[in-house]
Amino acid sequence: RDLIVTGVQTCALPISYFMAGFQQEVGKFFLYYLTMFVISMTSASIVFFATCMSSSFVVANLIAINILIVSLVFGGPLVNLRTLASWLSWIQYLSVFRYGMKVFCINEMKGMEFCRENTTVCETGNNFMKEQGIEYETDWDLWQNVMALTLLCLFFLTLSYIRLCKMKKLK
Repeated sequence: RDLIVTGVQTCALPISYFMAGFQQEVGKFFLYYLTMFVISMTSASIVFFATCMSSSFVVANLIAINILIVSLVFGGPLVNLRTLASWLSWIQYLSVFRYGMKVFCINEMKGMEFCRENTTVCETGNNFMKEQGIEYETDWDLWQNVMALTLLCLFFLTLSYIRLCKMKKLK
């Protein structure tokens, strides 16, 4: 059921892809679409897990929001991951947003050059990714992030399943 709902929700993605002015290549579009689908499924599995952990909607909502906020903060867009204390750096590997951002950066910035209007100052997408610590040289650098998102989704769905199996059944 979640798969169908997420699929329907991602039907609006073609509009956002072209409105953002991303590259007009079929392969890049479908990779964007796949990544958004997997991010949506992973986020839904986190919320499903939070719901299974609590009998109260309010508590489940708080658990899900806190997991997603920590994921956002330690995902890279808000905090430079190189400046994290070593004892906190492990959290970045649980971030849905980190893996999604890496796929989007590699998909859209690899091999691109960005120049400001009326100047000769240019920046390459490869340099930006290097500064952010994003590995981009091989195909595996891209697909390992999609795989990590898929594994996070399966991890939270498995935890949810285990929790549901251990719950008392109503008659």
